[in-house]
Amino acid sequence: MDMHKSLTFLIFKTEGKNVGAMFRLDKKVAMITGGGSGIGRVFSLLFAQQGATVCILDLDEQGGAAVATEISRLMIPAFFIRLIFYSCAHMKLLLSRVAITRLMEVFLKLNT
Repeated sequence: MDMHKSLTFLIFKTEGKNVGAMFRLDKKVAMITGGGSGIGRVFSLLFAQQGATVCILDLDEQGGAAVATEISRLMIPAFFIRLIFYSCAHMKLLLSRVAITRLMEVFLKLNT
């Protein structure tokens, strides 16, 4: 399924304005748990379309990597991190050690 079809149901009309065009996420990083499938995939694609660098956090390596590749093909920064966490404290620790390091790599790559 391509990005346009995935996002179709998320574009609503409000007083003749396209809500999907009302927000931009340029220079923002979206970290999406479960971003490799289902509604997480849809939000990964939506946030990427709105300009965010997307960090897909998921258990499913194949699905997460596929979504990151799909977004990257659109020349939008995206990457996948296989994430297993057991509590909020564990997730914070993983994010601080793994995701932040990767985000810095992406930031340096974009700014050099």
